[in-house]
Amino acid sequence: MKIILLASVHRLNHYYADLMSFFLKDPENTGQIIDFSKLNRITLRSLLTGTNSASRRLLALKNLVKKEAPDLLVIASSKEQFDLRKVREFYHKKILLYDTEGPNFPGYSHTDWIPLADRVLTASLFIEQKYRGEFPQVRYLPHSVNPERFSLETGTPRNLSTLAFAGRPSPHRVRIFSALSAYDLKLYGRKWTCKDIPEEVRKHAHGNFDVYDRDLKHLLNRAGLFINVQQDHYLPMQTLMNMSVTMAMACGCCVIAEYVREIDSAFRIGEEILVWRTPEELKKQIDFCLANPGKAREIAEAGRQRCIRDHGMERRAREILRLVKED
Repeated sequence: MKIILLASVHRLNHYYADLMSFFLKDPENTGQIIDFSKLNRITLRSLLTGTNSASRRLLALKNLVKKEAPDLLVIASSKEQFDLRKVREFYHKKILLYDTEGPNFPGYSHTDWIPLADRVLTASLFIEQKYRGEFPQVRYLPHSVNPERFSLETGTPRNLSTLAFAGRPSPHRVRIFSALSAYDLKLYGRKWTCKDIPEEVRKHAHGNFDVYDRDLKHLLNRAGLFINVQQDHYLPMQTLMNMSVTMAMACGCCVIAEYVREIDSAFRIGEEILVWRTPEELKKQIDFCLANPGKAREIAEAGRQRCIRDHGMERRAREILRLVKED
């Protein structure tokens, strides 16, 4: 099967490039990954004709599939990159839309495109439960992790009392970390040093830049506890277990995650992961781990083993291809 995967790819984030490499481990598959930016290049012709970015992407995609003739087109994006009605005018083989944003994906504001995709894979159980009754091609699959990229570093000293978080601030996250200001907390990501962040939170910021891949692996191997706090727009639906959870687990952290519905089926709560719903519950979980370091290490190792076994990227790639072939 010839596969073309369209995604946003850059040198610091290899998630989709890794996924494509696992697709290609099957000797029956060939293909390539294409960055959306390559489909949106401004040419002299587009300037002269006044072509907008959506039209440029569509024309570039039309030329690409005409040249490559893929059997499967995978579109992985947090945005609506194409009007699938127009794509179906020139491409009649399988289309898989890989939604990594759940309810935040703007395409769900209208659903006329869903029947045009052979599969819609979503990282949100909320989205599957909402749409699958009407659209059976919508399926939930949790995020995966590449254990070749995120793993234990031998000989790395780990400080169990160190709490780590990687991501950008939001009102909800600022409120939560304000309640944790007395702990040994390290916040990684852009904008934690901004002046509008309260001082009791800002003092825990480590750098004013996002962390990816090797840098993220390095800091996760030094943290004892990883605190996962949801983005604000997912809170009412309690959905979307983000990538940080599996990345932190694969690196041996004991993860204390804000509860979302996906955790119930992904991990054994209390044995492989700890959860919280309120700042008070979060403090209790942190204090429990600090008072019982042996138990925290047991949870971390059990979570790491479960993550590698059930949420490794190679397994997820096989699951995706199996779902495509079922159609």
